[in-house]
Amino acid sequence: MSLWQHPSLPDRMGSIILRKRNDQMATLQLLPLLILTGAAVWVGIVLWRQSPSWLDRLLAVALPVYVICVFNLIFTTVHLSFIQSLPYRYLWVGKAQVIIIPFQGYDEQSILNIIMTVPLGIFIALLGRDQLPKLTTVCLIGLTTGLFNEGMQFILDQLISLNRTVDIMDVIDNGLGVILGYLLGLGLLVFFQRYFHLPPHK
Repeated sequence: MSLWQHPSLPDRMGSIILRKRNDQMATLQLLPLLILTGAAVWVGIVLWRQSPSWLDRLLAVALPVYVICVFNLIFTTVHLSFIQSLPYRYLWVGKAQVIIIPFQGYDEQSILNIIMTVPLGIFIALLGRDQLPKLTTVCLIGLTTGLFNEGMQFILDQLISLNRTVDIMDVIDNGLGVILGYLLGLGLLVFFQRYFHLPPHK
């Protein structure tokens, strides 16, 4: 009898079925990213058609590229062992690991979460230059942005096992990034209007 044992037919069939299931899950995990990417591209096309100036056309290209990059960062699957190593207190809600206590620590990740939404605040200032929103409105937009990001991660954790941690601190960081970006955008707006005679956005 040979020492080399070939896999039995049931084992090979089981391996094929498991591989197909993994491929299907990988496709499902990419589907939300593809849908959101399509939406971002559509918004960019609409803005381009309505762009009266070079700055608006630049923003029409930059905005969807930025949104696609952010979606790729936050709506793609991560390895489970990474989130299990988090040093913070968390709880499981369904399939999602949720951190509901803010300010447990402020590390490099928190700074990156702020930086990630700074461009959004800049876009708000430059695209809304005809009628700038109040700071309170920008704060609400920032809060909504953070809630959308974390809420979508929570939903996708339940539906397709995204393996993302839902963190209340990320909501705060994202909101802060939008506010800082808006203030920076106001400064850029003054610069462009003074030196480039920027026309109004229509």
